[in-house]
Amino acid sequence: MTDPTQFYSSRINTYTARLKAVRQRSVYTSAARFIAFVLLAACIYFYFQSHSAALLTASFSIAVLFIVLIRLSVSLTEKKHLLTKLLFINKNEVDVLNYKDNAFDDGSAITGLEMHASDLDIFGRRSVYHLLNRTTTVHGAESLSGLLNHPFTTQESILAYQQAITQFSSSADTRQLITAHGLMQDKDISDINEIVQWIETPEKIAKKKWIQLFRFLLPMVAVAGLLLYLSNNNPLVLGTAIIVNWLLIGTFARYILEQHTLIGKKEAVLQQYGAILKIFSKADAAQSTVLNALKATAGNARHEIPALSRLSGLFDQRLNLLVSIFLNSFLLYDIHVMIALENWKRKNRKHFTGWIAAVGEIEKLNSLATFHFNNPEYFIPNVLTGKPFIQATALAHP
Repeated sequence: MTDPTQFYSSRINTYTARLKAVRQRSVYTSAARFIAFVLLAACIYFYFQSHSAALLTASFSIAVLFIVLIRLSVSLTEKKHLLTKLLFINKNEVDVLNYKDNAFDDGSAITGLEMHASDLDIFGRRSVYHLLNRTTTVHGAESLSGLLNHPFTTQESILAYQQAITQFSSSADTRQLITAHGLMQDKDISDINEIVQWIETPEKIAKKKWIQLFRFLLPMVAVAGLLLYLSNNNPLVLGTAIIVNWLLIGTFARYILEQHTLIGKKEAVLQQYGAILKIFSKADAAQSTVLNALKATAGNARHEIPALSRLSGLFDQRLNLLVSIFLNSFLLYDIHVMIALENWKRKNRKHFTGWIAAVGEIEKLNSLATFHFNNPEYFIPNVLTGKPFIQATALAHP
C-alpha cells in the first residue's frame, strides 16, 4: 500500500528539480534568442550595404533559428506553468494530510442547500466539501456540490461510483494532470454558459449559397487589384473590391458583433475544458461503466473543443483594428471566421452541453478519487437492499 505522504513528498522533490532545470533552459534560450536577434539585425544591415549573397543566406538561416527559439521559449513557459501547478497540487495534498486547510474553494458561497447540508458541516471552511474539493471549473464545483446536496439513493448508482472511484484513484498521473491543466487558466475566465447561449443561436451566413461563392471570389479580385495597382498604378479595381468587401461585411455587421459578444474571448475557458477532456480520454477505465461512458464522451470532444478554442482566438483578432482593416479589406476575414464557427456549431450543437457536463463529472470523480487515494485505510461500505434500519449500541445525540 502506497503511503500518500511519501508519494506526494517524492513528487514535490521531482517537480522542484524539473522546474529548476526548465527555468535554467529558459534563461539560456532567452539569451540565445537575443543573440540571434542582434545577429539577424546585423546581417540585414550589412546585406543592404553590400548585397552579399552570403549575408542574405545567413539572414534567412538566422531568421529560421530565431523563430525556432521563440517557439522553444513558448514551450518552456508552458512547461514552467504546468510544473508550478503540479508542485502546488502536491504541496497542497501534503498540507491536507497534515490537517491544514485545503487550498481549493471551501464552498461557502454555494446556495440552495438542503436541510442536511445546512445542519451539518457539508459546505464552508473545513467542511466535507472543503476536504474533498479539487475542482477547477464551474461545472466541476456544481457537480461535486450537487452530489453532496443530493446524494445517490440507489444501490446501482452507488456501486457504479464506488467502482469508478476505486479505479480512478490508482491513476495519480492522470488525476493530477487534469487538476493542473484546469488551474492553468485564470479564475476570472469568461463564463462558458455564454457559449451555450451562442450554440443555441441560429446560423445566418453559412447557409447562404451565394456567400460561399463570393467569400472566395471577392478576395481574389482584391488581391488582383492590389497587383494591378502595384504594377500599373491603377487603383480602380483595388478600390472597388475593397468597397464591395466592406459592404458585404456591413450587411452582417450587427450579427457578427452579437456573435462575437457571445463567443469572443472564450479561448482560455475552452482550452481549460478541452485539456481536461483530452487528458481523461486516455485514462485507464478498466471495467468501470461510469469511467468508460465518460471516456467515450471525452474521446468525442477532445478534438472539437480545442478546434472551437482556436476559432474563438481567431475571431478575437478582429479586436486589433489594423489587422481587422487589412484582413477584412482583402480577405473578408470576419465572414470566413463566422462561416467556420457556424459550421462547427451545426456539427456539434447537440453534443456540447453533454461535453461540458462530462467535465463536471470528471472533476467530481477526481475529487472523490483523490480522497480515496489519500485515505487507503478507509473501508468502502457494502450497500444492502431492503428497508432502512439502524443498529447501534449506546446510541446518543452528541
